[in-house]
Amino acid sequence: MSFRTLLFSVTALSMLAAMGARAETQVADEVDAVLVLARDKAGLLEKQPSSTVFGIDKPLIETPRSASLVSDLTLERFGIETLDGISAVSPGTHTASFYGVPGALNIRGTLAENYFRGFKRVENRGTYSTPIGGAARIEILRGPPTPVYGAGKVGGLVNFIPKSARDEGRFLAQPEGQVTATFGSYNKKLVTGQFGAPVSLGAAEGGVYVYGEVEDSHSYYKGIYPRRQLIELSADFDLGNGWSTAFGGMVFHSDGDVQTAGWNRLTQDLIDNRTYITGRDTSLVDADGNGRLTPNEVGFYPFASALYIPYYGFPSTDAVHTLDVGVGTTKLNRRTVYISPADFSKTTTGTLYFDLAKDLGDDRTLKLQLFHDRQDNERFVS
Repeated sequence: MSFRTLLFSVTALSMLAAMGARAETQVADEVDAVLVLARDKAGLLEKQPSSTVFGIDKPLIETPRSASLVSDLTLERFGIETLDGISAVSPGTHTASFYGVPGALNIRGTLAENYFRGFKRVENRGTYSTPIGGAARIEILRGPPTPVYGAGKVGGLVNFIPKSARDEGRFLAQPEGQVTATFGSYNKKLVTGQFGAPVSLGAAEGGVYVYGEVEDSHSYYKGIYPRRQLIELSADFDLGNGWSTAFGGMVFHSDGDVQTAGWNRLTQDLIDNRTYITGRDTSLVDADGNGRLTPNEVGFYPFASALYIPYYGFPSTDAVHTLDVGVGTTKLNRRTVYISPADFSKTTTGTLYFDLAKDLGDDRTLKLQLFHDRQDNERFVS
C-alpha cells in the first residue's frame, strides 16, 4: 500500500470516527430531550394501577388504551367542581350539559356513561349535577369499556373512585381530617368535611373514611339556585390469608338543578348586543284551563315529539305561530334566561357496594361484588 493510500485510509477512518461521535452525541441529545419531555413536572400523571382501562390492575403507562386518570389533587389544582371541568385535564372530552346541568361528559362525540367503582350507574341526562367532590380519583376511558364491564357506549366512560382509607394501596397510619368552607360570587356557599382513620378488628386491619359536603348557592343565571347535600362512607379491611373486603355507599340530594334552554327567539343581535324581541302570540290559548299549553292547544307543530300523541292525540287546532301583540325589542340582561318560578327539580340518589376478594397470587384475584344504585327525581320544566 502506498503512503498516499494509507494517509487516505487514516483520514477516512478519522472522518468516520468523528461522524460516529457526532451521531452518538446527537442521539444522546435526542434521548435527553425525550427524557425531559417525559418528565411529569406538575405531578399530574397517575401512577397507581387501575383495572378500568384494560380489565386488569396495571398502571396507565403499561396499557395500550387511551385514558386519563385524574386524582383528587389534580381536581383541586385545576379548580374542577363539576364533570364539565374534566375537559380541561382529559383530551378528547367535551362538555355535555343537558340544558345547563352537568350530568355526564361527552367523549369522542358520544354521551359517556357514569360508573361507580367499576359498576354502571343509572344514566344521568342532566337530571342533576353529578357530584365529584368525594372522588379520590376519576378515570376517563376513551373508547368502549373493557369486556369485564360488559356492554357499553363506544365513546367511553367516566369511573368514579370514592375516597377511602387506602392511601396508594396502604392503609392510613393515623387519623386525618379536613374541613373547608368556600364563599364566592353569586352567594356561593360550600362546606366540605372529610375524616379517615385506621381500624383494627382482631386480625383484620383496615380503615374507614367519611366525606360530606353541603352547598347552598345562587348562580350566574337568575332563578337557578342549586342546593346539594352529600354523604359518603367507605370501609376497607384486610382479613388475612389473602382475603379482603370493602363496603360503603353514597347518598346525594339536590334541589335546584333546573334545566333551561337559555333563550328563546335567539338572534345574533341578542348574543352581540343583548337585543331581545318582545311580543306574544294571542292565538295560543289555554283552552282547558289546566295552566299549561298542551300539544292539542298549540296547533300543528312538525317537530313535536310522538311521545305526546298517546296522551293528547293529534293536534286539533291550526294556530299561526306569529307574534301579534307587544312586538318590539328590549335590552335583556345576560343573567336573565328562559326560566319560570314554577320550575323545580328534586333528586335523590343512593349508591351501595360490597366486595369480598381473595388474592390468588400471580396477579390473579377472585372477587364477589354487589352493587346497588337508585335515582329518584321530580321536576317541572316550563
